Amino acid sequence: MTEVSVIIPSFNCANHISATIDSIRNQTLQSFELIIVDDGSTDDTKAVVKSYLDKRIKYIYQDNRGVSGARNRGALEARGKFVAFVDADDSVAPETLELLSDILNRSGASWCVTDVLSFRNKIQDVINCEIPEDIFYGILENDFVTRGFFFRRQSLMAIGGYDETLRTREDWDLNIRMIRNREEFRYVSRPLYSYYFRQGSLTSKKSTVLDDTLRVLRKHHKSLADKGDSLAARIYSQQLWELGRRYFYSQRNVIRGGFCIVQSVAYDRNMSRVGHALRHRASQIWG
Repeated sequence: MTEVSVIIPSFNCANHISATIDSIRNQTLQSFELIIVDDGSTDDTKAVVKSYLDKRIKYIYQDNRGVSGARNRGALEARGKFVAFVDADDSVAPETLELLSDILNRSGASWCVTDVLSFRNKIQDVINCEIPEDIFYGILENDFVTRGFFFRRQSLMAIGGYDETLRTREDWDLNIRMIRNREEFRYVSRPLYSYYFRQGSLTSKKSTVLDDTLRVLRKHHKSLADKGDSLAARIYSQQLWELGRRYFYSQRNVIRGGFCIVQSVAYDRNMSRVGHALRHRASQIWG
């Protein structure tokens, strides 16, 4: 049986995908299959990938469905005990598959969280995961998972995979659902995943990120708050307040910003916060 199915979702990454594929081919664990899901690319991705195809490397083309749709397609095709998702412009350390599969095999946990080696504007940085004392409310307050890309396939499929309505924030949504479903994880304090920030990527498009953040909040936080969870309601209110400010100041979107602020106050009538905002705005106007 194949131990790990590695899934690379790709959209117009012909200039980067070779390095990603090589990082998988050079793994210390060789019991893997590699599934490349081309999500409607219009560049030379197919031609680049063609030279790599063999009995362990499979190429699938589909009409554009977004990264969540591409990941889900790969997971459905996968035969491995575990699945690992690596974006087409990123890479993983050589020992990644061996180390993470061994951890899950020994522990019985459902997924792994690792540190990240980040590359942005030629600056290299290690981003460490800071796990809160309360995992459940911690994930609602902040997506503390630096990178959760390695899963027991059965556990991932049991919660329905990635939400295809989200173009961004899909990882946060999945992390929340894994934790709400009590799927145990193991944190590996090593930067096994290398992430490269590139201009023009979806995560760099602020309006899309804000809209998807609102969708995640309404999907999880609001549903918990409406069921009477007072702490979730407070977190929801705080998140909405900050989101409303970001809509106002970074996007100049008064409608979305106003909606978030009104909803924030409705779920937690913290008038000191409202007063502080009004005083701050007044000082801007009148000096």
